[in-house]
Amino acid sequence: MSIVRSAALALAALASVASLAPAAGADDLPDDILADPPAVSSPADAAAKPAEKFPDRGSISDEIGTLQPSGSLSNPAGPSYSNNLLGIINLTDNWSLNLGFLFSLEEGAPPPPGSSYPDSGGHVSLFTVGAGWDSNNHWSFDLLADGSPESTTISGSTLVVNSTPDAARLSSTSSNLEVQLGAGYDTNGESAAEWSFLGSVTGGHLVTDQRITAVEVGRSSLTPAQLQSYCDAHPLKCPRALRNALHNANQNGDSNLDSLKINLGATLTLFDDTDLTLSGDYFLYAEDPAQAGYFNVATAGRSIGGGGGVPIAPLLFDGKLEVAHRFGALSIKLWASAGEYAVDADGITYSGGAKVQYKITRAWRVWVTGSLQHDVDDAGNDTVTWGVTAGVGFRF
Repeated sequence: MSIVRSAALALAALASVASLAPAAGADDLPDDILADPPAVSSPADAAAKPAEKFPDRGSISDEIGTLQPSGSLSNPAGPSYSNNLLGIINLTDNWSLNLGFLFSLEEGAPPPPGSSYPDSGGHVSLFTVGAGWDSNNHWSFDLLADGSPESTTISGSTLVVNSTPDAARLSSTSSNLEVQLGAGYDTNGESAAEWSFLGSVTGGHLVTDQRITAVEVGRSSLTPAQLQSYCDAHPLKCPRALRNALHNANQNGDSNLDSLKINLGATLTLFDDTDLTLSGDYFLYAEDPAQAGYFNVATAGRSIGGGGGVPIAPLLFDGKLEVAHRFGALSIKLWASAGEYAVDADGITYSGGAKVQYKITRAWRVWVTGSLQHDVDDAGNDTVTWGVTAGVGFRF
């Protein structure tokens, strides 16, 4: 009986093989017999299969930092502490949305020893929104807008009247708006040397109302009008920014500064691991840049791409050299820059710094940055500013 059953099963198997050829009644066979057998993958097939693509739906990063300037006659700014939150959302393969929020606490520069004025400061916020478009594998474009609502900071300002440091109270109410249009080209090849080029134009509108609200000379108090009379008679003892702030206090008006920044840069990538970047900025102003008063007080925390030090006056031009190298998950970047101020040809600025970043996973990275800036104003006063930031980023 078992032999007959085995023979019947063998005949059924032969019939199923024959049914693969066109034959009457093949449509009546069950679907599971007609279906292709499941594929059996070998280890070699698994190795040849491409890895699953990272989602790359966007990224978010958060960075905290501090700037610590030394005080001078031209720089009444004090230490600042900031938190910078940035996000990028990839809407499609070609379009992305950029959002950011920067909040900083600005400590006023301390008054000279013995002054009765208390230390003070203020806060500054900055909102960023923009869009990026990758038109193809080579060209990319972006449009960014920064807005810093009006806010007021109080700071001390040092002046010398009778060969000893005296104090003046500076109130600065400012707001700023910037719009940046940028374009980039990347050779995007696989050779040992690849190039990328960047260019942008940024228009800015700064409104600042800076006033000297109180003056203390020795143990006596002066009105702003009395100090202005003194500065008019002894201009070398009063910085230009101080004279402008005194003028604003008496004229009761804001100072506007409209600017245009042109940026160009080129990066050479060697063997996928080393980047050499050279970039520069040139600035144009619709008004006299000297009327902005204490420029670093008015613009602290209110500019696109903030991070390094804050210039003590409006710049005429600057240049920057960067070198970056990737050691696997670890990358190190060094940079140095120099520039000249537009207010006076004798004003110059130098800065340098380093950034160390480590990719913990494909999604997580951390970094720390240090910078040092040295400024010299038209009167020969030195200002040294050092800064430190630390951040974390996540791709999703």
